[in-house]
Amino acid sequence: MIALWLALQAVAAPPPAPPGPPPAAPAPAPQLAPFHEMAEAIASRDIPRFKAAWHPEGWDHNLVGGSGLSGEAVAGQAKSEGWRLVPDPDTLAKHTEGPAWIVRAGVVAGDGRQVDAVHAVLVSHGGRWVVLGAGENPEQVMALADRAVHGKPFAPPPKGPPPPKEALPGPPPPPR
Repeated sequence: MIALWLALQAVAAPPPAPPGPPPAAPAPAPQLAPFHEMAEAIASRDIPRFKAAWHPEGWDHNLVGGSGLSGEAVAGQAKSEGWRLVPDPDTLAKHTEGPAWIVRAGVVAGDGRQVDAVHAVLVSHGGRWVVLGAGENPEQVMALADRAVHGKPFAPPPKGPPPPKEALPGPPPPPR
């Protein structure tokens, strides 16, 4: 019985690693460059550099909706609270209908702890990749990506009272 167990262990063992340096890590996707720029900008307290990593409309306005912030607000929080956005390259996905990408990014504190997570929309603007908007709600982020891909205004639909209901056919109700 022990001989059988030893034989199975030998078969299941992975082959030894070849001698020499480990294989090089794949190059980061170019769409993730804005995250590197933002991290460097926060480290050097260079807000204009942080701003350059954002689409101008996303810098000035929260384009995601209730779960998002403008780029300017993100920069302010990152600077004052000492965190950075760290993308997860395994979650980088191209929008199925056009040139927008979505990625999940951790909000990482200065001590390396992930304290939150957001999703971000990345688009090409002025010959480089930039963040169009970011937020915690993936559905709101995807809606922004849809608006970008279909050429609609970036701003989310305004909040407000629901539109008036259509009047029912027939005479109006009697006054009370």
